[in-house]
Parts: sequence; structure tokens; C-alpha cells
Amino acid sequence: MRYCCLVNVRTDLTDRTDLIDRTDLLQTHADAVSPAYLWSALDPRWVDSLSPAELAILPWCFDVWLRPEQHIPSHKWRTCGLAGGRGFGKSIAVARWINARVMAGLESKVAFLGPTEDRVDEVQRQSLIDYAEPWQCPERDGKLGLVWPNGIKAIGFTSEREGRSRSQNVSLAWLTEIVDWKPGTREEAFRNLYTATRVGESRVIWDSTAKGRNEVRTLLEELHEHDPEIHVIVPGTMFDNPGLSTTYLRSQWGLYSGVRREEELMGASYRESEGALWTQVVLDRARVGAAPELDQIIVTIDPATSVHDTADETGINVGGRGKHDGHTYLLEDLSGKHTSRDWADLAIKHADPRTLGPRRGRIGVERKRIGDAAAEVLKSRAETAGLRVRVIGKDEEWPPFDQTCLFIREYSPQESKGSRADGPAAETEAQRVHLVDPEYPETPRFADLEKECTTYVPGVTKRSPNRLDAFAYLVAELRDLRLDSPPDHARDAATAARLHDELQTALRRAVTPEDLRRGELAKASFGGVVRGGRRLGL
Repeated sequence: MRYCCLVNVRTDLTDRTDLIDRTDLLQTHADAVSPAYLWSALDPRWVDSLSPAELAILPWCFDVWLRPEQHIPSHKWRTCGLAGGRGFGKSIAVARWINARVMAGLESKVAFLGPTEDRVDEVQRQSLIDYAEPWQCPERDGKLGLVWPNGIKAIGFTSEREGRSRSQNVSLAWLTEIVDWKPGTREEAFRNLYTATRVGESRVIWDSTAKGRNEVRTLLEELHEHDPEIHVIVPGTMFDNPGLSTTYLRSQWGLYSGVRREEELMGASYRESEGALWTQVVLDRARVGAAPELDQIIVTIDPATSVHDTADETGINVGGRGKHDGHTYLLEDLSGKHTSRDWADLAIKHADPRTLGPRRGRIGVERKRIGDAAAEVLKSRAETAGLRVRVIGKDEEWPPFDQTCLFIREYSPQESKGSRADGPAAETEAQRVHLVDPEYPETPRFADLEKECTTYVPGVTKRSPNRLDAFAYLVAELRDLRLDSPPDHARDAATAARLHDELQTALRRAVTPEDLRRGELAKASFGGVVRGGRRLGL
């Protein structure tokens, strides 16, 4: 069914007293809902006054059904992105707009670009068919194309075959699900179609959640920052759609957590910060589907001092060294708000030599903030689990495997967090560190760690990056990097000079004092904020 009819909406709203009771809210924020929804919520009986002919035509009057933010801007722009969370209604908005322009004779040739042939067919072609008036509905044309009743054609491409669109001349391109495009070919696929969109008004419209980050999405955001009038981005959240039931909203909220929730549902986009040691491109390049044979596996911990609401997380990483290549493979990020007993139990569970074999039995833990307490907690919980513990020296080789003993190395670094992360960041860039992420991008395993790596700016970001610290300890341990060299005062002076320049740049960009206090000099996040009066769901 192409569109729910008004009768169904009226029935649904009559049953949903939680929304009907909020007529004052709807009247106050009438610009946040579609006209049809507003009319039905305020007076469900008005539909009875419509004639059969009016009821028949109403489902195809799209301006009545779309919310204000679903209307594509009418001024002249080059790119326009709908960057809302799931359920925002991105595909409906884009399909309705394209159909209207094609049938008005404003486009000469349309192109689609999606992650796979199946997604081009299911998301782009099918949406254009579903959200067209029956009397001017397009039909499938060839493998990935469409043809409208007036003869205008569309052709489809995928990010997996980046060169196919290079020779085309199109007036409008629709890019969908950018965050799911194939890493090795997505940038060239985008640039080729972007260049090929050069006829007529030459517009590129795109839609995407922010599930993960990549260089195409980053480029589009940078264009928007440079000229938001020509490169438009329309943010939105799942909660902007009042047609979604409260039960559904609650179920989706419970399905996700952390960064994934903010990206998938709230439409938030986390950008790399200037001065961050890792970039998303480097982390994407480091990603692998499976780890090779490993010769040792280590758990590294950066403990937090408490678990109150504003406390830092405890960073816990599990990783191994490749038996044949010597590379580091990150297997688990178990970081979170854990009590000392909980993080100790987690570490012991993933290092237990009795159940996990001779590659395990090694734990590295920072003692800088909590001193002897870190090792003491591990000793206590290990003895409870029936294991002995031996603390080894900072430069001591890991002892031979002992099925009854956990070996612990304590870290007491003198360098700053940024300085001791330099080596691990360089190792990642050299492609000797890999994130084992078999279901990426559908189920990314390290979203929170990646956000921390790409947004932490040494000497600027105030919040302690505990996930990043555990990751840095892991890489340093497995790649034999030094963790406790004396402070480099010349380096500190250079860092101070760099930060001064960044502060001056930030001030010229009119970054607020609050931004500076948070240390977010280059945060370019949009969306992720429930705009006033728009959160009609929960």
C-alpha cells in the first residue's frame, strides 16, 4: 500500500489517547506535524465530512501528509541531505520530491547511487514507485533503472562499482545509505557521480543515518559548513515523526545504546576533531572481518575512580598479537561504567587461563589514579575465582604460561595521555593494528571507542578517554612500544604552540566560550538534539 489513508490515521489516533490528550501541544507546535495528522488529532470526526472522491484522492496529496521538515528546500542548492534517524521519513520525502520534479518536466535524467543493487532496488526504485500518484507512476526499466510516463529515465549505480557513472550526464542524483557504502570504492563512486551530475540545475540529494562515519559523509558535512545555503543538511530524529507509536519508540530506544543510539535514532553525526590522533579513514582501513591465528591475548584496563552519573568509564580492551604478522588485533571493547569488582571480574573472565588456554592469562592495568588498589582488586577477585596472581615488573618479560596463575603488569606512565597514544596511533596508521569487526557496518562493535579516538584532542579535550587509554595500552603491549619514557618538554612546548594556534582559529570561527571549556574546538556535529517542541513521542 503506497500510503496509509486518512481513515486509518483517524482510527489509529482515536485509539492513541496519549496523543489525543495533547491537543494543546499540537496546537502550540502545529509546524512540527503534517496537516493531516494535525487535523485528525484535533478533530478525528472531520474526515466524515469528506466525499468518497475526496477520500480517494487525499492519500496522494503529499503536501498534506509530509511534515514541514520533509519538504525539500525550494531555493537553488547544489546538495541537500536528509540526515535524520530511523523513522524520520527520509525516503518518502525524497521520492515524493523527485517524482514531482520529473513529472513537471524539471529533470532530464536521474541517477541513483546506493550500497548494493538490492538496496538501490528496495530503497530508491521501490520508494519512487510507492510514493507516486497512480496516474503517473514510474515503471522499472532494465536492471536498476526507471522510466516515468513522460519518458524521463533514471539509471542506477552501486558504490561497489565506482567507475560506471563517470561518463553519464544527469540532472539529478539521489544517494542513499551512504554509511553502508563499500569502504574501498565509496569515495570514487561519489566523486564520479557528483561530477556526472552537471545538466540543468545539477542537484545531488542524499539521505543517511549517521551509523558510523566515512569520508563521503564527512565531505558532505564539510561542504555544508563552508556554504550551508548551497549545501543544505536537514537534521532530524526518530521522535520528529508523530506517526510512530509510543510502543515502537520505546522499543527502538531500548534496542540501541551509546553512540549507536545517538546515530541511529537521534541522527547525531560525530566528526573527527582537528588534532585528534586517529582519523576515521585510518580506523576503517584497519578493520578486518576476522582475526588470524594469535600467539598471545591480553586484557588491558584503565580503571575509573567511581561509577556516579558523571564519572568516566572504565576502559577494558581485549586483543591479541598475530602469530605470523605480529600485528595487533582488537577483539573486544568491554568498557563501561563498572564497579571495581565488576571490571575485575570481566578482565579475569577474558584472561582465565584455565578455560581459555595458553594464549591467555595476562592483564595490564593502569595504577596512576588508584594506585595499589587496581592490583589488589584483581588479586582478590582472582583468588575468589580460584586463581593465583603474580604482579610482574614493568620491563619484565611475560612469564611462561601457567594454568593456575594470572600475570599482571601495572602501568604508571609519566607521559600525558596524548603522548603515550602517539605510538599506537602511528601503528594504526601503518596498518599494523586492526579492529576485528565481522558485522560492520550493520552491527559495529567499536563505535564508542572510534568516537573517542577520532574526537579526543590531546591537551584540549577535558574528559578522560578511558576506552582510548585501554586501547593504547593494548597496542603498546602487543607491539612492544614504550609507555613510560620521561616527559619531553620540547614536545610539550610544541604542543602548547599548536594548541594556541587552534584556540585562535576557534575564536575566529566564533566558537563559544562553552565550546572552548569543553575542548570541542572543531566539533561539527549536527542533529542529535531534540528541537524544542518536536519531541512528540516519549
